[in-house]
Amino acid sequence: WIPEDNAAQRREEVPYVLWARDAARSGLTLTPGDTCDYDFIKRDILAFAKTHQVAKIATDPHNAHHLQQQLQAEGLNVLGFSQTFQSLNGPTKLMDTLIAQGRLRTSDNPILNSHASNCVVRTNSEGYIKIQKPSPMSPARVDGMVALSMALALASDADAGTKMPDPEIIVL
Repeated sequence: WIPEDNAAQRREEVPYVLWARDAARSGLTLTPGDTCDYDFIKRDILAFAKTHQVAKIATDPHNAHHLQQQLQAEGLNVLGFSQTFQSLNGPTKLMDTLIAQGRLRTSDNPILNSHASNCVVRTNSEGYIKIQKPSPMSPARVDGMVALSMALALASDADAGTKMPDPEIIVL
């Protein structure tokens, strides 16, 4: 979701307006106004949850705490997912393994492709890794890849003794 009023002139210099025109492929939705419209996002998530079997939703608690509470009040299992090395280490390593084994398949999504091309993997002093943008001040976005890491964390968190169907992960 990107605010419609500033989609054409964002710092990232990527074609959000073009991507929004091909929403079926990109998944991008323009929200009314010039700021992030969380009510609009909530409406979309609730509509999606009515037609799909949603087990868990991961959110970055930084700016989505209120949305997280609202979705939980609607009966969805929403978990805040810290963006620390410790939280993202396991899913980042899992993603790396799945990619190396050719087991991670994504659609040809222009936003995810753009975000993947912006990623760097950082390692902290304890050897934990996570995906980040090239520098803290960079306008480059990596949110789609971080969201994929969070989704992999939730999908791989099943009990080892429970037979689970192959997960279908959809990043909104």
